Amino acid sequence: MSDFQQELSACRESAERGYKFADESFQNLKSALEEAKTKLREADSQQNQLWRLENDSHFQNQFREMRKLERQTVSRVGDNLSALKKKLADFTIVLYGRTMAGKSTLMEILRHGNGESIGKGAQRTTLDVRAYEWNGLKIFDVPGTCSFGGEVDDKTALEAAKSADLALFLLTDDAPQPYEAERLAELKALGKPVLGIVNVKQALSPDRQAAKRKLDVKQIQKRINDPTRLEEIVRQFKEFAKKGNNKNFKGGYNFDDVPFVYSHLQSAFFSQRENDSSLYELSNFKAVENFILDKISSDGQFIRTKTFIDAVALPVQNSIAALYGQSAETIKAWEMYLDKVTQLNDWYENFFESVKSRLSNFMDGLTSDINGKLDYVVNNYYDSNKAGEEWKNSLDDLDITRRCQNFIQRIGAEATEKMRELSDELTQDLSYAGVSVDANISMSEINDVQGGLMLAAPLLMFTPVGWVGAAVLGIGAWLFGDSKEEKIRKAKNELREKLEESRDDLLGKTWDNLADVINNEILGKQIRGFKDTLFDMMNMLEKLAYTQNHVADTINSQYFDLNGQLLWDAIQYSGDDPRKLEKLELARVVGNKFLVFSTTASKISDSTRRKISSLIGENVEFYEIDEENYFGDEMKIIEEKILKSEFGFSKFVEDEENGDMYVITLPRENYYTPEQIQLAQQLTYDPVVAY
Repeated sequence: MSDFQQELSACRESAERGYKFADESFQNLKSALEEAKTKLREADSQQNQLWRLENDSHFQNQFREMRKLERQTVSRVGDNLSALKKKLADFTIVLYGRTMAGKSTLMEILRHGNGESIGKGAQRTTLDVRAYEWNGLKIFDVPGTCSFGGEVDDKTALEAAKSADLALFLLTDDAPQPYEAERLAELKALGKPVLGIVNVKQALSPDRQAAKRKLDVKQIQKRINDPTRLEEIVRQFKEFAKKGNNKNFKGGYNFDDVPFVYSHLQSAFFSQRENDSSLYELSNFKAVENFILDKISSDGQFIRTKTFIDAVALPVQNSIAALYGQSAETIKAWEMYLDKVTQLNDWYENFFESVKSRLSNFMDGLTSDINGKLDYVVNNYYDSNKAGEEWKNSLDDLDITRRCQNFIQRIGAEATEKMRELSDELTQDLSYAGVSVDANISMSEINDVQGGLMLAAPLLMFTPVGWVGAAVLGIGAWLFGDSKEEKIRKAKNELREKLEESRDDLLGKTWDNLADVINNEILGKQIRGFKDTLFDMMNMLEKLAYTQNHVADTINSQYFDLNGQLLWDAIQYSGDDPRKLEKLELARVVGNKFLVFSTTASKISDSTRRKISSLIGENVEFYEIDEENYFGDEMKIIEEKILKSEFGFSKFVEDEENGDMYVITLPRENYYTPEQIQLAQQLTYDPVVAY
């Protein structure tokens, strides 16, 4: 068995070890999620008891989305591991690059084909995934990316790359494009180690006897032996990744860890067909072969372990980002509801004082009108048995019941308008902030004011017809005693006393009924009911935010263990001792950046750090933290190195049961990449949001 075959055998053992660790992590993850979902069910149960919420489907949707995300994480990891388990024995390589970059030509060279699969200048030559073997390796040739109408091809290529151990990314030397950097960013985001090949695209005449062949060879020699030009092409390509090119590809990627080798693939293919060693030497394809084999010989065992770890790490990382994002969104909604409660409280204080004043004025006006009617009845009916009837008619003329109802309805309408205004503002604020929480608060109790306010209808007044008539009938018997004037005065006084007693009883009941309706219907069911609804929404959002955050924290802990194992293996594989690192904190965006915080980071040498970055295929950065000020140093590094901006902790909730919750606040005017946000979230175990 050759040395390389022995290496492949060792790679298979590493794959089995990687699968075992990934599967254990997967089982732990499922258990942790089950525990976290218990919290979710508790929150869901409490939400179902919030009877004031007319339209709570959006909250139900958020709960369902969280559960869906959890299921997807478990399902995706399970599918990834199942697919990889079937390939335990195979070290797999995927060929990646834009259409016409030379992938099919490379495939024909590696398998010594006849060239029938090589495109003839047409777009989208390869439309499906083709597999073949070379040197005991399994190679997958996938559809080319970036072609017009080739979105399906892009997706097919990316799916095929997910289960590969290593990727070969092909560029050409004829002006690489930004969209190629975008495709490589997608590939790197899978956590795949990448080797780059620049295919020199100088045409070579297929006729070895033609005079043009010699001219072509000279041009090829000139182009492939110009390392300055080729290095500049690679530099330009890597710069695309850093800067991006459009709104869909923001950049921020560092491909410095991706090495490139140069070759004229067409010459290599012709050299096999013509058995021409000079063409083979011209092609520099030997460097490509060595490039691949040396990488596998040096790092193959680690790469195979990493494939299985990343099969779990990538879905977990995405779930963490999604859950913290949902929690931050929920916190935004919670704060908007809190703002409306504050506005409502401020308005309520003024409204309450206004209602008291207006009620007093209303009763003063009503009293004045009743007194006018009372004087009229006393002066004109003191000697009539119709005084009681006239008193009733006079009160009917005042239409006190309608006036009371109109007064109540005006007060209620003002309150309703304010509730509508706050509700509409809340809906607009949530929409403007991009929060997917509906503010369609139940207005049924508030809008149906008439039912409650009609309680003013029983103000049908007690009319003293009987006793007024009796008093008047006695006037004739009094005429024989006192003078007529005195008897009239006494009759008027007695009638006035009776009517004033009736008036006072009437006004007292009117005041009591109005106060009851205002307190119970307007200030109670209407305003306090609306406020209670806002509080119910806030309580549910608080519970939802905590649950989202709790699930994210649980998964984040599992993610730490995964990445800790990867770092441990990488340090060991580099010939160093991972036990040098003490009090460890980690954050990682697969395929992009790996941050290591430790009180003993300086014990890891620069050469080991470079080797680790090369092994993992990411920018691995070590930061030493002072043990006495660990938290402060870590926060400072997050600000300066990750977010490049100051941030603040804004206290969100003081929950006696669950403890305090916080959200990291960032200046809204700054642009933060998703990677920056993810790294900060993983390190702080808190949602991150720009305000």
